[in-house]
Amino acid sequence: MTALPQDVVADLRRENARLQAELRAARDRQAGSAEILRTIGSASGDAEQSLHQIAETTKRLFEASSVTIFVAEGDDWGRIIHDGPSSQRIGAEVPVAQLRIGGHSLPGAAFSENRQIHLPDIDNVDPAIADWPGLRPARAAGTRTLSGTPLRRAGQAVGFSPSTATGSRRLPPRSSPCCKPSQIRRPSPSRTRGCSTRPRRCWSGKPRRLIS
Repeated sequence: MTALPQDVVADLRRENARLQAELRAARDRQAGSAEILRTIGSASGDAEQSLHQIAETTKRLFEASSVTIFVAEGDDWGRIIHDGPSSQRIGAEVPVAQLRIGGHSLPGAAFSENRQIHLPDIDNVDPAIADWPGLRPARAAGTRTLSGTPLRRAGQAVGFSPSTATGSRRLPPRSSPCCKPSQIRRPSPSRTRGCSTRPRRCWSGKPRRLIS
């Protein structure tokens, strides 16, 4: 039996390692999504408490330093939950009006375009988004990576959740459950029942189409 050339063996080993890493990441995402969904299912009827529980669970599972949850009510953010120093600092320094749905911001773009936006290094972003509100206080809080994911019901965005990592650690792009627990009441309940954990295309800071 003829032995394979060493360069072919090396390529096969690299490909095997890559596939194993992707499999582990997929399993981690699945386990994380399942635990968040269990948190949603066991949450009380108190909207504020339930959302705080979901934010805390998300932060722990994804090893994030901060997590925020924005819940849409019509064309505005009905509820905003802050968990962690970066999230709290942005909440204190950036008016909600600057983060409006459809505006020139991370929440505005990710929600309106219904896509994930992943900024691996917020010290080096495309000039087209360099003035996004929230980036300056996030840097001041020590944030390195910022990843924002629409929260979906039946494929439609019903909220938005950014998470951050500090120092040299970088968050991977993530997929997360889309909605609040069914017990949480909103003016438009038909938009919130049912969840999707289907990942959407990730944006790594290179502008495709920005909401003005």
